[in-house]
Amino acid sequence: MQIIDILLIDDDKSYCQEVKNQLRSIGIDEYDYDVIVKDFQNLEEGFNELKKESKYKAVILDARCLLTKEQEKEDFKFLPEALDELEKINQQTGIYTPFVVNTGYYDTEILSSLSLKIERHKGKIFDKSKQAKEMLQHLLNEIENSIDTKIEKQFDDVFKAVKHLPTNPTDFRKKLINVLKDFENPAKNGSVLSEVRIIQEEMYKVLKQKNSAIIPNGSFADKNKHLDGNEQWNQSQQKKLPNTTVYQTPVLSYLASSVFKICSSFGNHSTSKPTNVNVEYWELPSNYAVKSVVFALLEQLLWFKNLMEKP
Repeated sequence: MQIIDILLIDDDKSYCQEVKNQLRSIGIDEYDYDVIVKDFQNLEEGFNELKKESKYKAVILDARCLLTKEQEKEDFKFLPEALDELEKINQQTGIYTPFVVNTGYYDTEILSSLSLKIERHKGKIFDKSKQAKEMLQHLLNEIENSIDTKIEKQFDDVFKAVKHLPTNPTDFRKKLINVLKDFENPAKNGSVLSEVRIIQEEMYKVLKQKNSAIIPNGSFADKNKHLDGNEQWNQSQQKKLPNTTVYQTPVLSYLASSVFKICSSFGNHSTSKPTNVNVEYWELPSNYAVKSVVFALLEQLLWFKNLMEKP
């Protein structure tokens, strides 16, 4: 059963518990989803959580609520500020989060005046008193049809590796989604290579903490070369043999070196063109090379996942 995490902002704690129970029951009974709702009673704390955690697939907003934890009386200023803040978060992360407005003021003139703004932000209004099932169905449809969900499903095996990046796994999930969204766009080549390099480096940090036989001290070139098992000449067998027994392979070594060299040269730094070279494409590799680097990273992530799940 798939877990769907939803963020709810509503100042009525008893109603929040009611919504949690309703949506979980509907999700399990009718859609085979385990819907987990986490609630906050003000915009400040709720959106701090949303910025910190990328696990939330959707947001439910009250129409009249508290802006800060110090505020004592809820008001309608909450909703316009929440919509603007949600748009900023979406722009910063590059990930669209579906949302609804779930309110007891469904038919009021005040909410009607905000309906255009809600619609412009791709949201929808539901009646608190009688539309729990319709609201959940709408959110599930939005989640299923979002490009982020489609990417995670397409590369499901790779995204299972991200949870092993303990520094900030939710941040690296966002980075990987953005890489897989943008790697077809030539205008994004530089940023894609930069993000790939960051993910690769984080993998190495985590693996070194798990087992220094996999990732030794030294330069990145040393680390990548070591991924073939640190092969050395064996005099008795008259051939090169790895001197570590962990899961390592020359293929990973070759791919890792390519990722590191291309991303470092064209993603993190501007490479100086030699004076005797005047071809236009020197500064940045083509989309074919960028795609190759991205798929090399995905292969490394699978290798990383296998290693992290070994005892």
